[in-house]
Amino acid sequence: MFPCRDSVWLSLFPKLSGIPPGKPLSLRNTSYERPSQPFFPMKPCSFPLPLVIRTPNWLGDAILSLPALWNLKAFLGDQPLWIASPEPLAALWDACEFVNGVVRLQRPKDVWATARQLRSYRFAATILFTQSERCLLQARLAGIPWIYGRARRWNRWFYSTSFPLPPQPKRRHLAWEYIELLRPFGIPQDLSLPRLRLPPLFPRDRSKRRIALCPGAEYGPAKRWPARSFAAVGNALLQSLPCTLWILGSPRDAPVCDEVARLCPGAHNLGGQTSLGEFLNYLASCDLVISNDSGAMHAASALQVPTIAIFGSTDPQKSGPLGSQTWILQEKIPCSPCFRRECPIGLRCMEAIPPQRVIELALPLLA
Repeated sequence: MFPCRDSVWLSLFPKLSGIPPGKPLSLRNTSYERPSQPFFPMKPCSFPLPLVIRTPNWLGDAILSLPALWNLKAFLGDQPLWIASPEPLAALWDACEFVNGVVRLQRPKDVWATARQLRSYRFAATILFTQSERCLLQARLAGIPWIYGRARRWNRWFYSTSFPLPPQPKRRHLAWEYIELLRPFGIPQDLSLPRLRLPPLFPRDRSKRRIALCPGAEYGPAKRWPARSFAAVGNALLQSLPCTLWILGSPRDAPVCDEVARLCPGAHNLGGQTSLGEFLNYLASCDLVISNDSGAMHAASALQVPTIAIFGSTDPQKSGPLGSQTWILQEKIPCSPCFRRECPIGLRCMEAIPPQRVIELALPLLA
C-alpha cells in the first residue's frame, strides 16, 4: 500500500507507478507535461452502460475536467456520454458537442431529490469527478450499481472494489486528476481541450476592441488582484485605443465588480447580471480577457480568447489555464503560493504586480 489517505475505487490492479512533477511554467507557455510513466497498467477495464459522469460543481474545475471527458467520449464512440451537473453549469455542457445528454440537477444539495432525479434515468454506472460524500450518497441512493471515484477510508464501502493511489506530486496539474481516474479503462491520455460550440454575441469589429475585466474569484480575497488595479488598467486601455470594456462576474462577484465600475466609469458593468450562457457568450466575443485565477479565466482560455491571468495565492502549475492563448503574471514572494482564502499580511503577492505590467502586456495583444 502507498502511504496516502486517498484511493480510487474501481477494479483491483497491480502496483502503480508514480508521476514525476511537471516542468516549471513560463510566462508565455501554458502547456503541461504529461506523466512520463504509466500511472495505471494499460490493460483495459470495462464498465456497464449507460454511464453518467458527476462533474465538478465549480466552473473552473468543470472546465479542467473537459480533456478527460473528451478522451472518454472518444473511447465510447457511438455510445452516449451523459453528464450530471448543477443547473447553473448546464450551459457549459450544452456548448460541448461531444456530450449527448445533461441531467440538470435542480437541487444538487438535496440528497433525496437528486437521488430521485438520477434514479429516473436508470444509469448502470457513474464516475464521480467530485470528492463530495453528498454526491456519493446521492449516487448510491439512486440505485446506480457501479460507482467509481476517489475514495477515503471512511466512505469506501459506498464504492465498488478499490486500489490505492500513489503519493501525489505537489505541482501536478489538477486536470491530470480527472484524466487519471479513467486510466484503468484503457482510455487515451490527452490534455487537449475540446472546441466549445459557442458563437460570439457580436460580430468581430477590428476597429473597436472588446475587452473584459473579470475581477472576482469565489475562492476568496487572496486570489483577487485589487479592484483599483483592475480599474487602472481599464482606464488606461480606454484612453489608449477605441474599445468596449465589460466588467463580468457571477452574482457573488457583484460587489467587487461594482467597485471596479466606480473607479472606471467608462466600463459597462455586467457583474452579476448575466446567466452562465450569456457570460460565456460575452467572453467568446472578446479580443482580450484580464482575469484572476477563477472560473472566468478557465472559461476564456477554453474559448481560445487571449487571456491575461493574474495569480497570487495559487500555483499556475497546478491550476493554470489549459488554453494556448494565455499569459500568466505572478510575482514570486517567499510565502507564495500559500493557497489561503484570505491573506493575513496584506496581499503582498498581488500588490507586487503593478497595473503598468498588465497594460504593457495587453496593448501589443490588442494591436
